[in-house]
Amino acid sequence: MPPRMYGFEDSRFSQLRDSEVPAVRGAASRRLLGQNKAEIAEWMNSEGYRGTRGAAWTSMTLGRLLRSPEIAGLTVGENGELVESGKPVIITPEEFRKLQALDTETARAPRQEAYDYLYTGGMAVCGECKQPMTSARSNSDTPGYRCGDANRTDRPGGCGKTRIAAGQLEDYVAEYVLAELLRPSAQEEMAKVRQELGAEAEQARARIEELKGAAGALADSYLNGEVTRETIVAVEQKAKGEIKQLRTRLRFLEQAVAAPQLGNVDDLIKWWNHAPTASKRAIAMLFLISIEVYKASAQGIRHIEPGRVVLKWRREGQ
Repeated sequence: MPPRMYGFEDSRFSQLRDSEVPAVRGAASRRLLGQNKAEIAEWMNSEGYRGTRGAAWTSMTLGRLLRSPEIAGLTVGENGELVESGKPVIITPEEFRKLQALDTETARAPRQEAYDYLYTGGMAVCGECKQPMTSARSNSDTPGYRCGDANRTDRPGGCGKTRIAAGQLEDYVAEYVLAELLRPSAQEEMAKVRQELGAEAEQARARIEELKGAAGALADSYLNGEVTRETIVAVEQKAKGEIKQLRTRLRFLEQAVAAPQLGNVDDLIKWWNHAPTASKRAIAMLFLISIEVYKASAQGIRHIEPGRVVLKWRREGQ
């Protein structure tokens, strides 16, 4: 027998499941009011609603549900058009057609232009919880950095309290990095850091190979009855997580080691404005350990307040 659809007691759509009807109606109403599917899925999960198999809702599973004509008592007729089925309804046919139109409008909307973020990958961290900040666009489609939220399934992470416009942060950091580049001892310090980061990169590569070999070693122990299958699975999952983190770190380390030798740059600001993101990030890594970003004192502030961004310099005394 086919699996039942959420909101119904059976796969024939002959009877509604009362405990699930409010979730479907609430999701449809929120979508028609302009909320995106990720936000609605988060709301459903926070309210304790789960899918027919107990899984948390995602924007994908929610989208499939809201695209199903059965929730409006509709079915596909012989000519391919939607017709009333005479079965119970959760939302009205008119509401369903509005949902269809909304999906069509969203699909036709121009895609967001890609933004090349400078300080993702662990360089920018939330000052409140010290977790890495990730790329995120605001409601007005402005690129920005945001601390993830450990209580959200769509963007897990830290405290979720801190966000800042990407251009605002990157321009602020650029001023200080460019000032560092102009110091007489800058090139000597950069050469020293390149060596240190190169050594760290070698350690990361060695650790990745070590973790790759861990599963093979455990396989022999499993065949000899020394460890359980559950132990192997747990170790493999932990190893995969660490390898993913190491590879991300290694990618940035390799960029830093390959940072361009600038020498005496006559027009340093012009170079910075036209340099590839990877080159600018690499230069910044040679000077900065991290960039801590704290919450603004109020919403809508369009400048960086004193103490909101703290630069952690590699050289002592900063």
